[in-house]
Amino acid sequence: MQHEDSRPGTNRHAGGGLAAGRNASPAGQRIRIGHPLPDQFDGGQPHRGNPGGRPFPAATAAAKPSRSCPPRRQEHLTTAGREKSASAPNPTTWEQRKLGELVDDIATGKSVNSDDGIVGPGDVGIMKTSCVSYDTFDAGETKRVLPEEQSLVACPVEAKTLIVSRMNTPDKVGACGFVADDWPNLFLPDRLWRVRLRNSVEPYLVYVLLTSDGSKEVLRGMASGTSGSMHNIPKESFLDMELALPTSLEEQSRIAKQFASLDSLITLHQRKFSLPSCGIPIPLVPSIRRESPCIQYRGE
Repeated sequence: MQHEDSRPGTNRHAGGGLAAGRNASPAGQRIRIGHPLPDQFDGGQPHRGNPGGRPFPAATAAAKPSRSCPPRRQEHLTTAGREKSASAPNPTTWEQRKLGELVDDIATGKSVNSDDGIVGPGDVGIMKTSCVSYDTFDAGETKRVLPEEQSLVACPVEAKTLIVSRMNTPDKVGACGFVADDWPNLFLPDRLWRVRLRNSVEPYLVYVLLTSDGSKEVLRGMASGTSGSMHNIPKESFLDMELALPTSLEEQSRIAKQFASLDSLITLHQRKFSLPSCGIPIPLVPSIRRESPCIQYRGE
């Protein structure tokens, strides 16, 4: 009796026999369909190794990382697959990196005397610690620096940098905001860090990772202080923190763009639900993004 393999990837004639060609088996032998090699994938198009014109089942599994664990290097189960994976770079590879490897410069400003006046075009402003309290950067949270103190300010607010609250109350310490534009007349106090990242890293993706629930728990855990109201994050501990992100800058930018679009959409809808009595918007952009059950793709 002739044995017929019914697993996906085999082809049959109308009479029920196995198709002749590369997938045909010698008489009396059983066909074994293994995992396809990397060069058998061709964007889901018909391939000579798959006469049926359908993509191999393993192609879909390899393209989508599991949500139950951090994305890892997608290794093939065959020996040839392992050799090819080791010799050629994989653009979707994720790895654990310390912040110290990603940061180009971390600086802090100075505390100066100021008043509660509005910072105009010709004025110099100092940021309040509340400018990142809700994990978004609010350029309106400023105080006007007194004229005699303007020469003492340091650390201007720069585009494509992160502002991190290194000293704050236990529930606000470690808060982070992404700065999209330059603000040459606004400066940071000594309780805020300006984090400038290397050119090989997408800053918005690092911002997304730092504002995730897991990272915020780590940041709060490393903060300490004798005062019950103010906690401080040591710089060494902050730079020793690890994040999982793609090795490919192109992949980092692609993911960051998706989250930036999502945050913009949330902000747009958020404005429709501002408190009408005082005009204060509900600051929930990062928390909605973090707590949404549909958003788990963060390498966590």
